[in-house]
Amino acid sequence: MYFISYTLKGGAPESGILSKDGKFVLPLLKAGELIGEKLPSTLLAFIQMQNPDLVSSLRTSLEIFPDEQSVPVDQVKILSPIPDPVSDVLGVAKNYIPGISKRREDENVNAPIWFSKRKESVTAPQSPVNVWPEYTKKVAYEAEMAVVIGKDGINIKEEDAEEYVFGYMCVNDLTARDLWQDGQIFLSKSFDTFCPLGPVLLVKSSLHYPPELNIRMEVNGEVVQKGNTRDLIYGVSRLIADFSRGRALHAGDIILSGTPAGKGCALEPPKFVKKGDVMAVTVEHLGTLVNPVV
Repeated sequence: MYFISYTLKGGAPESGILSKDGKFVLPLLKAGELIGEKLPSTLLAFIQMQNPDLVSSLRTSLEIFPDEQSVPVDQVKILSPIPDPVSDVLGVAKNYIPGISKRREDENVNAPIWFSKRKESVTAPQSPVNVWPEYTKKVAYEAEMAVVIGKDGINIKEEDAEEYVFGYMCVNDLTARDLWQDGQIFLSKSFDTFCPLGPVLLVKSSLHYPPELNIRMEVNGEVVQKGNTRDLIYGVSRLIADFSRGRALHAGDIILSGTPAGKGCALEPPKFVKKGDVMAVTVEHLGTLVNPVV
C-alpha cells in the first residue's frame, strides 16, 4: 500500500492512498470514512497515531476504492510524503559493502557513523535542487532508501526493531563534499533542497523484512550508481537499535540507510552535479524520484 502527499488546486497539503493502478488517490479523510474511523488529513499525523491496526484496515479501502471520492493523480501536485518532518533527518555514512567480493567482516567500520540533515532540506519530487554555487563547488548525489519510524521508542532491541518501522521511501542525500572534507558535516548535508524525498511511501508490510531492494541513480539518463539494500553493512534493525541507545526515536522520524558505490565524489575524476542536470533515484518497489538541478 502506497501513500502520497499532495496539494490540490493550491490548497493545504494533504495525504492519501494510491489506487492499485497508481492513477488515483483516495484522501485519508475519505478513506477513514470508509472504514468508520476519524483520520487526520496528513500522513505524518496518521503515522503519529501509532496504530498499526489502522494500516491493515486501510487496505480494505483499496479493495472498494470509490471513484467518486478519489482524485486523479494528474490533477494534484505531489509533495514529499512527509513534507515537514517531525525532526531533523538522520543519516548513516559508509554503510555499504564497496563490492560483492567484499565481506562485512573485512570492512573497517566498527559501528554506524551517524549524521543529520536539517528538516528544512526536505524537498518534493520534481522540485528544483539548488546547488548553491556561491557556497559550494562540489555537490554530490547519493541514492538511498529512507526508513520511516512508526512508533516512539528508546533503547530498542535489534530483534524488536521491525515493529518500529512504518515504511520506506526513495531519497537523494545530496552533500556539499568540499564542506564535508572541511569537517562541516552537518552544514554539508543541510542546504535547503538537499533532501529530495518520495514520490511515495510504501508501508512496511508490503515487503519482506528486511527489504532487499535494488537502488539506482541516473544523472541525465546515465546510470552512475547501482546497489541493493542487502549489502548494507548495518541493516535497518541494527540502525534503529544503535541510534535508540539512550536516544528516543519518534513516530515520523526518517533514517537514511546509506548509499551504494558509485557516488560522484568517489569517482576518478570526481563527478558533481551542476545546473541543468536531472537526477533520478529509483528504488525497487518505491518508484523514481526525479529532480532537476538549478
